[in-house]
Amino acid sequence: MENENNHPIEAPKTKRASWRDRIRARAGAEAKFAFYIHLAAYVTVNLLLIFINAMTTPLFWWVQWSLMGWGFALLIHALVSFLLPDLFGLRRRMYKKELARQVKK
Repeated sequence: MENENNHPIEAPKTKRASWRDRIRARAGAEAKFAFYIHLAAYVTVNLLLIFINAMTTPLFWWVQWSLMGWGFALLIHALVSFLLPDLFGLRRRMYKKELARQVKK
C-alpha cells in the first residue's frame, strides 16, 4: 500500500517485550487464570451445597457458612490476583531468591 505521496505505508514500529516483561505478563495471566478456576469451583460446589441444603434441611441454612468462609478466601484471592499483582515487589524478590537457590544446586 502507498499513501498519497506514493511512499510505502509502513506498519508502526512497536516496542518488543523483553524477557522480563514476558515473565511478568505470564505470571499475571497465570494468577488471573487460577482465580477463574477457583471462582468456577466456588460456584459449582456451592450450588450443589445449596441444592443439598434445600432438599435436606430447608429450615436451617447451614450452607451460608460455606458461602461466607469460602467467599472470603475467594475475595482475598481476587485482591491478590487483580488489585495487588506484584504485592510491592514481594513476588519478584521471592522469585529471585528461589532462582538463586536453584542455581546453587
